Amino acid sequence: MIISLRDSIAIALTVFVVTPNAFAACPANTAPVQFAWENASGVGAKWLYGAVENTYNFNYTNAQGQADSVAVTVKLRDPDNINVDPDVRDSGKHPYDAAGSCKPSTGETTDAWAGDGSLNDPWDSDCSGDPQKVSTGTNKVFGTPFFTWVLMSSHHEQTAYLDFTFSKPAYMDNFTIGDIDSAGLTYTYNNFVNTESPGNSYQDEVGFSAAKSGIAVPVSLFNQGSGLIIDGAVARSRYDTNQNYNVGADDPIGTVSANTSQPFDTFTVSYSNGKDDADDEQANPQLYAWWSNTNGATNGSSDNHAVRFPGFTFCVAELPKVDINLSKSVSKSSVKPGDTVVYTLIATNSGPDAASGVEIKDLLPVGLTYVSDDSAGQYDPVTGKWLIGDLGNGASKSLQITVTVK
Repeated sequence: MIISLRDSIAIALTVFVVTPNAFAACPANTAPVQFAWENASGVGAKWLYGAVENTYNFNYTNAQGQADSVAVTVKLRDPDNINVDPDVRDSGKHPYDAAGSCKPSTGETTDAWAGDGSLNDPWDSDCSGDPQKVSTGTNKVFGTPFFTWVLMSSHHEQTAYLDFTFSKPAYMDNFTIGDIDSAGLTYTYNNFVNTESPGNSYQDEVGFSAAKSGIAVPVSLFNQGSGLIIDGAVARSRYDTNQNYNVGADDPIGTVSANTSQPFDTFTVSYSNGKDDADDEQANPQLYAWWSNTNGATNGSSDNHAVRFPGFTFCVAELPKVDINLSKSVSKSSVKPGDTVVYTLIATNSGPDAASGVEIKDLLPVGLTYVSDDSAGQYDPVTGKWLIGDLGNGASKSLQITVTVK
């Protein structure tokens, strides 16, 4: 009996899958997207006093020159209630004053927070000034066009987080944080009323992380100021118990920037009071005996330490544009049972971009028995999957499958 293999060739070519896993960073004709906080005219991303989550939409031009948009959702996570917002001094939530709020200490005439607490306000800086300004948000103490992040820490392990979630995979181009500074415990004791120690000592510490579909993406730091210590993707101010490194918000020595070389969908910034300040407080409880004699040494308490975000740039990651062409030929067009036949498959990427994770599915027709192939284990005769992997623009790969006719 003579069997024609022409039809089986056509049928076998009907299914193939291309699964690219790489993205093109800032493709041609695509401008980086500017995430800008509100300016003096009120234009830009706003974060109001007490906000927890906001979504902002940004327009950009994609790789095809078309108008497109991407949404960025910013969410505050504050598991230890250290972010300075309306509820930070509520009854039962203030880290030192169980009654909540505070009342003026000796010599203080202004108490911006309503109500009296149970302490004689040892950390009175959290009560002075406008609570709407000395707090987290835009158009606060750092003005416009900046995001001000203020914490009131009672322990250095307490951390607050800002999650930036993107509706499309993106690369971070430049995320900058400024005013990363510190003030030593002994300096605070010698230059303020002693009840201000340790509340006015602090060590800003910020960290960066990113992920795509829950899998970590590396973050790199650059332009780090000379006043900072860098530990992986964490930056903290240099700390000296006798020094005041409370730098100006525009001073580059307290500034660091972050970016990524891989796409992500979530970019997270963490903020806390550093361990050096906590160790200093633990080692010198005599500097605030009014508290430590009764309550023990503090471990990283700080009033109103803050950092500043001036906005950031990112670019949307776009999937590569690829065109995979598959051809298939057979060594014999007519065969009889018992004959050996070799199929040759050729996959070609016609571009314009490189492809990765390319996979072809080619099931053998009924009536043929698999013998061997030359894929070095990349072809599975049971499922018909041929794992090609990376295939550059214009590149080709071939597969030869040897079968016998039943």
